[in-house]
Amino acid sequence: MSKGRVDGVPPRYAAATMDGWVLTDERQEPLLLQARSIIENFGSAHMVFGRNIAISGNAGSGKTHLAVAMAKAIGETHKVRYVRSIRELIREQRESWREGAIKSESECMEDFVWWDLLIIDEFGKGADSKADRDFMYELLNMRYDSKKPTMLITNFTWKMLPDFMGEQLYGRMILEDCDKLLMAWPSYRGAV
Repeated sequence: MSKGRVDGVPPRYAAATMDGWVLTDERQEPLLLQARSIIENFGSAHMVFGRNIAISGNAGSGKTHLAVAMAKAIGETHKVRYVRSIRELIREQRESWREGAIKSESECMEDFVWWDLLIIDEFGKGADSKADRDFMYELLNMRYDSKKPTMLITNFTWKMLPDFMGEQLYGRMILEDCDKLLMAWPSYRGAV
């Protein structure tokens, strides 16, 4: 397989690796084993079946560190894009509306679907209007229909997600075929 790539990693997390995780809670070891299994089986399970990944946890629990570390490992052989929030994708899509835009709206959406894994951090924030939620639905539904895995990182609990994303999308993205990682320990911030 050709060399992969990872785009969009914030400089704060550039050094994040799976081996760089420091265990501070007994619940972390099984979660790290699950994350390593996802990485190992990404090509055979996630890419073949469009299996999604969802990471939920408290603020400061290490969700972004874990997601970026996973992205870098998966990105050795697959094309991965990390975005800070759904808002970042909405901005890119809206750029296609201006006169003289380099890409059309359709081309912009196709680009979002092109990535083998799209990671959306801060999921649950930034899609405030009906138009934003319609965009989110269309994007995630297109990836679902194309069997392209998506990783959602959120502070929401599993029970809160249907209110944000709607029952239909929640069923497809989370209930149907998804590895769920729950990071239910206290924040690292301020613990040092």
